[in-house]
Amino acid sequence: YNMFAIVRNKYKFAARDKRFVKVQHIETNPFAPDSIQEVISSLNRLIELTARYLKLNDSQIQKMTESNPRPDLLEKFRKKAVAAKNESELLQTAKDYLHQNKQAKFMVVDDRCQKKYGAVIFKTAQGYTAYRRIVKYFAVESLINWVNKKGSGSLTEELISEIGKIPLYTVWHNVGGQVIPEEKLKELFEKIKSSAIVSWAGVHAFYDECDSLYIDFKARYALYLLEHLYSRPICEFDAAIFQDITSDTLVVSEDMLTSSYSSREKDYTDFFRSVTFRNKDEMEAVLGTINDSSFLQDLKVATKDFNADVEKLFEPLR
Repeated sequence: YNMFAIVRNKYKFAARDKRFVKVQHIETNPFAPDSIQEVISSLNRLIELTARYLKLNDSQIQKMTESNPRPDLLEKFRKKAVAAKNESELLQTAKDYLHQNKQAKFMVVDDRCQKKYGAVIFKTAQGYTAYRRIVKYFAVESLINWVNKKGSGSLTEELISEIGKIPLYTVWHNVGGQVIPEEKLKELFEKIKSSAIVSWAGVHAFYDECDSLYIDFKARYALYLLEHLYSRPICEFDAAIFQDITSDTLVVSEDMLTSSYSSREKDYTDFFRSVTFRNKDEMEAVLGTINDSSFLQDLKVATKDFNADVEKLFEPLR
């Protein structure tokens, strides 16, 4: 796990792209729609598995629970899970439990993984929280890019209404580096079959069109994701929800910066990386110091600017 490399690659790949004519539009952001749809899938799976956990008997619950600071909540939600009238109600119960007992450490078994034995997932509630934060980060970043494109630093009710008119795409594919909605790909195939597109130039023109609308498509997807996370339309979001989104996004932003520094620091503190140098002075003469990293300095500035944008994004709506 190397956050320094992950974050750096986002900028490095773009900086190293020296093409004069960029025919192919390549997404370098690790938090792209095709990745986020997998995160959403994982969130939904954790909810399903938590629902199973809540319906275990006493001995099974004890075996699968490492620690639980709120045993009263566990018993309350176990009863609600048993009393659930349908699957939708059961899943909502599991989701509510994950929200209200974030510090609980329990295990779930996913029989879809490792066909013979299944996979044991540890720290389910913590994983659920982390995934939600990642989705919020993507959503906020996408909305910031969209409002900046519109020349506004913040979202207003009018702008939200405008985003709502953009077509919603929830399934995405990486097509040679460019991330495109599945429905747009189907549209491309149909145009080729019907001879509406008859050349590679026509295909690339279609890709160009998708790229020109990419920020719009992501903004609409971002709105959908936030509504999905909070199980209500954005018009029903209150100040507390907007603050929760803001806070979680800032947590991810700061974690990325801190983890990047920590990952880079290993180059100076890891024993096996230092054995080729006789002393610290020699190592710093070759590698420089961690503060000499231009990327980390740029990331620090970029993080500060991004955090400022995050703080003002929802101001008119609070």
